[in-house]
Amino acid sequence: MTEPFIPLSEPYTDSRETAALAAAAEAGRFQGGGPFMERVEERLRERLGARFALMMTSCTHALETCIAAHGIGAGDEVVIPSFTHPSSANAVLRAGARVVFADSLAGSPHMDPEDARRRVSSRTRAIMAVHYAGIPLGVDGLAQLCREEGLLLLEDAAQALDARFGGRACGTLGDGGCLSFHDTKNVVCGEGGVLLTDDEALAERATVIREMGTDRALFRAGRIPRYTWREVGSSFMPSELLMAFLEVQLEKADEILSRRRRLFDRYLRLLSDSRAAGRLVLPELPEGVESNGHVFYMALPDRRTRDRCLERLRERRIGVATHFEALHDTAFGRALVRGDAPELTRARRFADTLLRVPLHARMTDEQQDRIVAELESALDDRT
Repeated sequence: MTEPFIPLSEPYTDSRETAALAAAAEAGRFQGGGPFMERVEERLRERLGARFALMMTSCTHALETCIAAHGIGAGDEVVIPSFTHPSSANAVLRAGARVVFADSLAGSPHMDPEDARRRVSSRTRAIMAVHYAGIPLGVDGLAQLCREEGLLLLEDAAQALDARFGGRACGTLGDGGCLSFHDTKNVVCGEGGVLLTDDEALAERATVIREMGTDRALFRAGRIPRYTWREVGSSFMPSELLMAFLEVQLEKADEILSRRRRLFDRYLRLLSDSRAAGRLVLPELPEGVESNGHVFYMALPDRRTRDRCLERLRERRIGVATHFEALHDTAFGRALVRGDAPELTRARRFADTLLRVPLHARMTDEQQDRIVAELESALDDRT
């Protein structure tokens, strides 16, 4: 009998989302800026402790807006980890600024603050922390670096809704943080993102940018008789349909978080012997770091072992995957640095050896036991 497929990720949805979509459709307003979006923004402000929460059509657009609202542009540099999604770099490049890649920590894919320090120049305006897998590692060192050098700390917290550092929510640790509600995230609406900030001036400018560079928000609020063009912007306002869906998802956020964290911790326990034997490297959660259970990853000893495990588990109908490339090591990344690509050997190593296993709120302990058994069998196979 063929074993049922275990997906890498799966949204935690039911009939409540369908009912919310019907209610939004019956309301007859589909464009952005309506009551569903207003309630979602209020819920996120309260949940995450941010003064302002501006909904966007994606986390990528939130990053672009954050960078533009800070006035980062031509002649400026932003230091980002090489091990990250291309959106982290694209947001910088679309502003006309230069990306500077930094290496990973020795024991995790997250950016190494000391290597980031080596990349800072007189043109550096910001450091972008990427909370990979919903785990904010190294952010204290990056914050210290920004304080010492007078730099902005931006957060690509796409994977980090409800992850925390020192009791504070990811996305609220610096000068602007961006989260995602993409279909693969913990809380979803298909596509969507949010920009968090406590800076009123930044929020006001970002509001103009997300509405095609106009002060349309003031017009909608009845504060001006007509809106006008204020600066370069784009159309980053999410539909009310998406916000209706997301409102229901946020009502489930505590349940989703609890389920994912339990499974994350259970993986750590089940694989503890393999870690102790040096067969794999697992995520670390130092004091003050709270994961949201978004991704469970491991680094294998070498690429050959990683690929063998990847193939074996896929054959067993388990939805495993690799993850990011080291961006500095891609053809486009090498062209960006004009042939002078830094070594960044740790980022390259994680790109070559990292494996993700299924983790989502619908998973059962029995599925998790099966995943771990198949993984350890693949590690035992030296052929």
